[in-house]
Parts: sequence; C-alpha cells; structure tokens
Amino acid sequence: MAVGVNGSLISVRASDWAVAEAELQGVALRVLYAVSDRAEAAPVLCSAASRIRRRHPGLPVGTVAVETVAVEGDAVHALARESAVADLTVVGTRDSGGLTGAAHSSPSPPPCAAGPCGRSDAAGDRRRS
Repeated sequence: MAVGVNGSLISVRASDWAVAEAELQGVALRVLYAVSDRAEAAPVLCSAASRIRRRHPGLPVGTVAVETVAVEGDAVHALARESAVADLTVVGTRDSGGLTGAAHSSPSPPPCAAGPCGRSDAAGDRRRS
C-alpha cells in the first residue's frame, strides 16, 4: 500500500487513513513525498513518521511495516509509478475549491488511472482503476 504526503492537512488525513487501513489489512505501507530535491523531503517525512509513531505506537516505523521514501519528480508521476506495484494507493484530493479530503475526486485522472492499482478514500470507498 502507498500513500502520498506533502505536509498539508489533507495529506496528513490521507496518511492517517492509510496507516489504519494497512494495520487492518496487515500489509506494509510506503509513505511517499515527491520533491524536486530529495534534501527538501526530510522535514515532511520526519513529521509523517513521528505522527505515525504517536498514533500507532505498536507499528514499527522505518521497517518493512512502514517505510518513508523521498522521490524526485512531480507527485502525479511518482504516485503513478508507485501505483504500478501497490495494491492500494491513497492520496489527498483537490477540487476547484481547494483540497477537500482523502482520495481522488478532481476532474483530472488520479495518479493511478493508467495502472492496475486500487485507490481509496477515507470513507473506505475502494475502486479499481
């Protein structure tokens, strides 16, 4: 399972949902942050890992269970690549009024629209792309 983060409130909510879902399913979770320079990723990924540790103290962060990863490039392409190997990809949403919730509901296709991954929103609505 993979979740995209960027430090925004909506990505925090998407991450919270993804961690809970990964625990429920008993699968590993990759927390990804796409940036132009990997050196910029540490604060966001450290914050995500810290929140996961606080909210899920029994879940080992930095191991096979939860891995934080900085990838170079734009978020759409990074998540599309990740979705090729993930069973489920969780992302925040954006509509014309701004960020609204976990999952994808904007007019443009989701990052995994071209791939075989599933995608989900925080309410648990799962779709195969």
